[in-house]
Amino acid sequence: MNSMMRLHLYRMVLILILILGMGAGKAAAQENTLFIIPDASGLIQSVKEKGRSSETGALILRSQKQLTVEKNGTIELKSYVCGMIFDDRAASDYSQISLYYNGYFEEIELDFARSIQGNGERLDASRDAIQTRSVSQMGQAKMYTDMKSLAFSIPALGQGAGFEFMVTRKIRPIVGQSWARTLDFNFVLYHSGPVPRVDPVREARLTVIAPTEEKLKYYQRNSSVPPEIKRVKEGLVYTWEMEDIPKLVYEINMPVDDTLLPGVELSSIGDWRDIDQWAHALFSPSIDSSGPILKTALEITKGITDRKGKIKAVFEYIQKNIEYIAADLDRGGYAPHPASQILKNKYGDCKDQTVLFVSMLGALGIEAYPAILNTYPRMEHRLDIPSPYFNHAISYIPNVDGDLWLDTVATIQFPGLLWNSQGRSAFVINGRGGGFKKTPSSGAESNEGEVNFYIKVSGETLSMELDLLAKGAMGDTFKNSLKALEQNQRKAMAQDLLKKMYPSCEIEKVTFSDFSDPNASFKISVRCRIPYAIPSNSRMLNLPFSSMASITFYSTLAGLTPPVDRKADYVMGFVYDIKSQWTYDMTESGFASINLPEAEVMDSEFLRFERQFKEEGRTLRATSKLTLKTTKIPLAKYADFYESTLEILQKSQKTLSFQKREMDHTALALETSLKDKPDDVSSLVALAKQYLKNGKYGEANVLLTKALVLNPDHGESHYFLGIALGHDYKMEEAQKEFETASRLGFIP
Repeated sequence: MNSMMRLHLYRMVLILILILGMGAGKAAAQENTLFIIPDASGLIQSVKEKGRSSETGALILRSQKQLTVEKNGTIELKSYVCGMIFDDRAASDYSQISLYYNGYFEEIELDFARSIQGNGERLDASRDAIQTRSVSQMGQAKMYTDMKSLAFSIPALGQGAGFEFMVTRKIRPIVGQSWARTLDFNFVLYHSGPVPRVDPVREARLTVIAPTEEKLKYYQRNSSVPPEIKRVKEGLVYTWEMEDIPKLVYEINMPVDDTLLPGVELSSIGDWRDIDQWAHALFSPSIDSSGPILKTALEITKGITDRKGKIKAVFEYIQKNIEYIAADLDRGGYAPHPASQILKNKYGDCKDQTVLFVSMLGALGIEAYPAILNTYPRMEHRLDIPSPYFNHAISYIPNVDGDLWLDTVATIQFPGLLWNSQGRSAFVINGRGGGFKKTPSSGAESNEGEVNFYIKVSGETLSMELDLLAKGAMGDTFKNSLKALEQNQRKAMAQDLLKKMYPSCEIEKVTFSDFSDPNASFKISVRCRIPYAIPSNSRMLNLPFSSMASITFYSTLAGLTPPVDRKADYVMGFVYDIKSQWTYDMTESGFASINLPEAEVMDSEFLRFERQFKEEGRTLRATSKLTLKTTKIPLAKYADFYESTLEILQKSQKTLSFQKREMDHTALALETSLKDKPDDVSSLVALAKQYLKNGKYGEANVLLTKALVLNPDHGESHYFLGIALGHDYKMEEAQKEFETASRLGFIP
């Protein structure tokens, strides 16, 4: 090749490069026309000039998302965040960013991540500090999933520094060529702390670019500013903007955070019939009532004739024999395995177990359907925004005597649902359009926690037995949360509860019910000895009565935030009763109670508290019951709720006094005689008179009232009942009894 030809070729290549370069630049410009990356240095400088900061330690200067919809339903979602750091805690939290996604449907790429130092220097994230992780590799046992996180570290992040990053996601549609997504204005940072952090945002923009022909549905959550809508070559552009978005403070028993954050829920799905068609196409091929399914169903229901009994047998078989293992790798998390495979492998997740349950019931001729829902505290679906995002599957069984909703995954008694699935909107999949139904909720009397203390004073020692009992949603919650603990961890928990009340107690024995048995009640029993020096010449003994132990163990009421610091509604999972019973056995001690407190009832809009005392010989029983009436306390009423709770907690603790008395042989003999003749009026009156002599006016009242039930015209009973009432300061009632005794001819 001669030099002229070579020069000509070089010129042609140079021209081609220039043309391609200009074309590439033009294409890039067109691609980024709507998504303009802000000038992070300018944003940071503006904050410095205005002297702005953040009480949370960080400020998000710009949060920007752009969702672009292709005609086949694929989404490109670009997310940009720029922030500034003001304290060391925020620097530590933001030094690593984790973004979660479903790797089966999504691809994610980090476009850039960097810190911006005070002198303007930019430090890019190092390639060896960027990693994709599987959620199943992050501490989740027996879970094989496509859920992943993209984690990256931002270098040299300290006070006064800024940061920015941008990621691009490609998301395949889940329901045909339709899609659904929720975009938040805030940036939610998932870090190593117990809760996410949501710092204030100075400026936020959400943009959606959708084909003109697409019927987009949207709902603005906690935002009243309508979108700006304009038509461009690519379709319709929807833009929402917000400024000065406040931080979100995470509090105990707060509402679902999604309901508090401003955002936009989006969907191109036609209606919920499309969700039913999609879900039915996933579930129905896996439902099979033949072969081994039929054989097993018939075997486990052999001899059972009633319909409900058969359902119960199948329910308990799956609970006992099918282990919860989520095997969803390279599957996306929506399609269940075939019922025959689940039965053979003896494991499956919630949707798998639902498929097996529905299949086995179908083999027995019992109609049943899969149902999907979001459990508490996930946000429930809006009826006007169809979406495929659910986190749990259960079974729905129509029944003329009342529909059944069953969850084989949880350790719960038949029939029932774990508390976080109660009172929720569940979508029933039937292939005929489906539909939402509300799952049942249990009442306070069904969800009960109880603490029973038995204290015995003998000589100079004091021994105690403690039983922790729970049933319903209360019992199910504790069984499912504690069954994974080792025996020593459970023992330590019980010891901690007792040590808070009696630091010197010596634990002798701790036993537990079988937390893995759905039909076993929740129970923890503790036997202990308390070195409590009671001098032989002591005439007085003071012992505690407190409902605080049961309230603290079974609820969060003892740790309420003062109203001035509360920012959101106070929400609890279910209504409940919490009971305490203290039994003081003094039969071997010579002590008897004196000056017993009055029975008391405290009732408010939110809570009811009852307390009473009953003496039987030398045994005193003190009982209390706290009832939670509602699961949601609006912020406007939180102060009233706080004050009523505080009053109950203060009055739930009493000191009971006992006085040593000489053994009353006469009373003992009369008590023995009365056991042989419990309805003998003369014996009742004789023992009542002895009780009055010993100052046991309440016991005397009980005996004399019984005598008058047996013989209303017994004048002596009326007279001495008047004496008992007088000691109780009930003067008008006492005077009536004296007058009746005189009218009946009794002369003292």
